Amino acid sequence: MGVRLEGEGGTKLMELSHNKENKWHLVCGNGKKSEELSSTLGTNKKDHVVILVRNGTRGSAYVDGQRVSECAQPKLEETESKEISHFYIGGDGGSTDSTDGAGNRDGVSVTVTNVLLYNRPLTSAEITALKANKASILPSVDTTIEGTAFHSSG
Repeated sequence: MGVRLEGEGGTKLMELSHNKENKWHLVCGNGKKSEELSSTLGTNKKDHVVILVRNGTRGSAYVDGQRVSECAQPKLEETESKEISHFYIGGDGGSTDSTDGAGNRDGVSVTVTNVLLYNRPLTSAEITALKANKASILPSVDTTIEGTAFHSSG
């Protein structure tokens, strides 16, 4: 799963993936692949995975409520405002998708049961609460709507 920025070429901000040996890897926007992360994907085991993006430049990966890695995007051009264009799950269809050397897909499969998207960074405590399924995440802005109600006379 990963995050891309808008614009020509759709710069990859970060991607969290696993290989056939069930080892997690974090790839940052500079294409640098992290070392294998301490957390291992288990067979027939549910993992709670979070990709957290702050200010469009810093990313963190959490597995089962624990931060396993983080990275920083190289400084973007000041003249261009970059926003996240899309998130992807299951590969981005690009050259970084895992193949067996002959161009065939590795056949690593996962089942995704829930996807939650928030418009603000979550705190470590909120991520831990999500893992325990006890989260009460409040919006970061006031959603009160003021106005005048008009009633129809029928």
